[in-house]
Amino acid sequence: MIRRLFRLLGAVLLLAGLMLLVGDVFALFHGAGFHPRALGQLWYTVDPGSLNLLQAVVQRYLFPWLWDSAIVWVLLQPAFVVALVVGVFLWLVTKPRRRTYYRGLR
Repeated sequence: MIRRLFRLLGAVLLLAGLMLLVGDVFALFHGAGFHPRALGQLWYTVDPGSLNLLQAVVQRYLFPWLWDSAIVWVLLQPAFVVALVVGVFLWLVTKPRRRTYYRGLR
């Protein structure tokens, strides 16, 4: 059940990553140049409060170095790259197992 849920999440992230890439390429053809949107910029456009809340929780209650060294780096990466990498990872990790059948002694 959980495996199927994560596989579906991987497929959704793959589709979202492709849509973000198409949007960035579409802007290229309209003369704006190829400037892919960063994940943090996209997140801030959608909901700035949750991004600020995540920063406060990570820096105050978890590890302050985690925000500056890891999370900021991920937020500065192009959104389509992050979505595609996480989607491919989830898709590959949750692939269905091959069933092995006991053939018995012959």
